[in-house]
Amino acid sequence: MEDRFEGLTYTSAITGAPILPDVLAWVDCRVWAAYGGGDHTIFVGEVLAAGVNDPVPAPLLYFHRQWAKLDPPKG
Repeated sequence: MEDRFEGLTYTSAITGAPILPDVLAWVDCRVWAAYGGGDHTIFVGEVLAAGVNDPVPAPLLYFHRQWAKLDPPKG
């Protein structure tokens, strides 16, 4: 299995999940329950930690199968 984060700078959350730089916010969860939902699984997580970056970077939006970067908030 390839390392999808090879060559990237990141820190690790409590669970060991990567926290990428320049994100608006992050949430680190542990799976609390999993429920079958037909052709998919619904995961419910217990939040162990969360954070918000300051200064806030420009938000990234995914809409209609396209990515767009929004202007950062003023203030």
